[in-house]
Amino acid sequence: MKRNIIVSLTCAAAMLMMLPAFGQGVNKLTKKEKKNGWVLLFNGTDFSGWRQCNGTEMPKNWKIEDNAMKVFTGEGKKPGSGANGDILFGDKKFKNFELSIDWKASKMANSGIFFNVREVPGKPIYYAAPEVQVLDNVDATDNKVASHLAGSLYDMIAADPKTVNPAGQWNTIVILVQNGLVTHTQNGVKVVEY
Repeated sequence: MKRNIIVSLTCAAAMLMMLPAFGQGVNKLTKKEKKNGWVLLFNGTDFSGWRQCNGTEMPKNWKIEDNAMKVFTGEGKKPGSGANGDILFGDKKFKNFELSIDWKASKMANSGIFFNVREVPGKPIYYAAPEVQVLDNVDATDNKVASHLAGSLYDMIAADPKTVNPAGQWNTIVILVQNGLVTHTQNGVKVVEY
């Protein structure tokens, strides 16, 4: 059965901030969306269903502020250097889905959205999961390779960098996974298909 997902969050680390629907309030599903199988993954108030990859708790560098999940640079880390803050929604598994995320990156932010995660003990989330890149395309240190820019299938297929808004502005990415075909639509433009 096709499962749809709507969410306002991400799954990685490095000073990334997200708010539902461009800061217009907490996401809520309509009766029609619920009937059509949509699942809300973030309620705007707590981390219900979320945990660290290969863990049971939320990492300390994640906070909820203004109805948004926010991740901050880990103690002793530089922006974009990782902070063991990779999280996943562990309450339910999805095969075919549509994941919609509103995100806003701060200056130098480097993060990602991982899906179809296979947890491997002792390994980071990117060891066994594809990543849709979330990045400050201008000032992040990982902006030298086209397939490392926002919206790209990280290190594999580049997205059009003209479709991303700069640091401090909102972006929407929709990841559609249907019977092995995956598309990334960034700010209304299909940027990657595989």
